[in-house]
Amino acid sequence: MSTEKTDFTNFVTEHPNYFPGQYLLEEDFELQHKYLSDRQRYRNQSLHVSGIIEGLEVEVSTDKKQVEIKPGSAIDNKGNLIV
Repeated sequence: MSTEKTDFTNFVTEHPNYFPGQYLLEEDFELQHKYLSDRQRYRNQSLHVSGIIEGLEVEVSTDKKQVEIKPGSAIDNKGNLIV
């Protein structure tokens, strides 16, 4: 696993303002998603270590030659949440 950090110098600094009855345009949705996603990944990468948060247990069944991965969540080394 690489310990390379994501470059967060190019944060999206603007996000749309919403008003009652206003329709969300595609550009507004993409801008809002990028804004929130950048901040979540920054927080996850900066304040947490990568690894399993809960669950994600792996069971190997030798007689069936199968692997079962149980539900859970983790944070990868780039701050992405894996569910």
